[in-house]
Amino acid sequence: PLHISDVSAMQAAASLLCGTHDFAAFQSSGGDQRSTTRTVYRCVVEPRCGELVGGSGEAEVAYDVVVEGDGFLYRMVRIIAGTLLMVGMGFAP
Repeated sequence: PLHISDVSAMQAAASLLCGTHDFAAFQSSGGDQRSTTRTVYRCVVEPRCGELVGGSGEAEVAYDVVVEGDGFLYRMVRIIAGTLLMVGMGFAP
């Protein structure tokens, strides 16, 4: 399992994505959209409901990345989630 050490940093980074921005850095090759400007209305990292039990028998917390917007680029949400994970693991500021 991945060790997320800073969920608050993930939440802070997620809030920075709200608003109208050029999300070109958050698209994968293969997209055919003319404009890379999108509006994100909501981007949050929240604990998943219910308790999970890991392989060691200990309770673990899982998190969901929720993104709402007016449209998304090719694999944009997947890349946002991965970037927020890197922030939570301490690999990105």
